[in-house]
Amino acid sequence: MYSKKSLSLLLALGAFGCFMPTTFANETPNAHSLVENNNLIASPNYTTIITKEQIHDNHYKNLAEALSYANGVTVNSGSLNTSHMVVRIDGDDRVAIFVDGRRMNMNKGIMSGRASYDLDLLPSIMNVERIEILHGAVGSTYLNYDTPAGAINIVTKKGDKRETTVDLAAGEHGSWKVKAITSGSLDDWSWVATGGFDNVDYMKYKGTDDHTHEMPNSDNNRREMAYRIDKKLTDNTSLTFDYGHLSNDTGTWISKSYPQDYNYEKLINHFALTYNYKENTETPAFLAIYHYYTQGDSYIPTGLSDQENEKTYSRWENTTQGIDWHDAWKISKDHTISAGLTYRKDEVDNINNDYNNIFSGNYNKSMDNFSVYLQSTRRFDKINTDWNICLQ
Repeated sequence: MYSKKSLSLLLALGAFGCFMPTTFANETPNAHSLVENNNLIASPNYTTIITKEQIHDNHYKNLAEALSYANGVTVNSGSLNTSHMVVRIDGDDRVAIFVDGRRMNMNKGIMSGRASYDLDLLPSIMNVERIEILHGAVGSTYLNYDTPAGAINIVTKKGDKRETTVDLAAGEHGSWKVKAITSGSLDDWSWVATGGFDNVDYMKYKGTDDHTHEMPNSDNNRREMAYRIDKKLTDNTSLTFDYGHLSNDTGTWISKSYPQDYNYEKLINHFALTYNYKENTETPAFLAIYHYYTQGDSYIPTGLSDQENEKTYSRWENTTQGIDWHDAWKISKDHTISAGLTYRKDEVDNINNDYNNIFSGNYNKSMDNFSVYLQSTRRFDKINTDWNICLQ
């Protein structure tokens, strides 16, 4: 319970809303954090932090598994033939997903309810410093039309001491994985690099005839890599470059009698360049430019060398290019001003070869969004009032 209460006035313009750099208690302020604990205003409903120690001790396979153990959070497979992983906070799938404070949601959605991001596309669990989960409408921290349930922010690791870790595992159904992470620093440079292979062969089961059968088209082949390079410019400024790649080929089926032998392939290539300034102060800030490319292919394999010639072939592509700027100023002990700007250009391209299907069709659409915000947060004794004004 806070000994002093708060008064917050927010002015926001734009479709994507507002963000205020916030800090953890007893930690160095981080401009990329979404968790608010600055003794000025309370966090939304409540927050959950999954630390790097918890991730290490529990040997989570991926981020979806780590999130599934958090209170109030569920992760389930999405629509058939996609292997999407949908996260819900307190039962609601309208969740905003961030990596280092950059919004990752695809405005096209993912064909699974109201969700707009597939957890299967997030960075490798080995590259995660912590996971921040904000439960409930995020309010003054980040006003957004797709965050009634809350927000999840993935904070990635920054290189420090030189070390390399390799994780090997094998299990039933021909499953095996190899994952590795290496990190280090030299003078003003630091780096983290991760990579992994994860495979599962056809699943097997014992049928009513007491014989072992293979589940049709149930194999999975996954490859992923991520790089983060940091260059310290001055005591309070630095540059960060992030790159992430994923390819995932998953077999899907409906039933033994009607296997619907589809393959669903995912591909992502994401990069971001961030200028961090006012580091090691109470109001850290950053300017980031980024490019996200996400692709999904679906088809029934027939042996053709080029799957794009399959009649059943379809593809969707989502490309996002954006700029984020967030800054804040400490006017006095009890008064903080923050401001920001976001520009995003989203482009969706759909291709479907089955022209006899009434639901098929090829199209290309794009959308530009520009938003700015200004927020003033002031603390007063014996007052517990939050004022928010948002124009969209």
